Amino acid sequence: SAPPVPPGGDLGEPPVPTAATLRAVADFLSRRAAPAGVTVVAAPAPYRRVGVESWVTLDPDLDRAAVLARAGDAVRGYLDPLRGGEDGAGWPFGGALRHTALVRRLLAVDGVLAVTRLSLTVDGVRHPPCTDHALPPHTLVWPERPLLIPVGEQP
Repeated sequence: SAPPVPPGGDLGEPPVPTAATLRAVADFLSRRAAPAGVTVVAAPAPYRRVGVESWVTLDPDLDRAAVLARAGDAVRGYLDPLRGGEDGAGWPFGGALRHTALVRRLLAVDGVLAVTRLSLTVDGVRHPPCTDHALPPHTLVWPERPLLIPVGEQP
């Protein structure tokens, strides 16, 4: 059987395999997939920390805090390296961050009526709003807590 995927660390850190897990992966691939005489070396995937800032219009008839919590969960879930992505099977290695896909995730949340602005911060670097961001090959994303800003509310 295939070696297990390590769980994420404490304090919201990405899952990082131990040396023993990397050896187990290399041994597994050497036995099952590598041509004879080829040495397989396994290394942990590099992560890019991704922050999402979005201005959202909320349904005034619903609980604001609950809607914001669900919207934040939707963004983090979509960007999760193990359970995220379009099909929920994990973020693809080197998968680009797509503005439209993130907006769709937010609009699918009950109580989010509109997304008027969405921008990404990758490894501390802010990118222009409404743009996609390509990731290097073999890289995964690690979501930071989204910043969701309610707009259009009347006092």
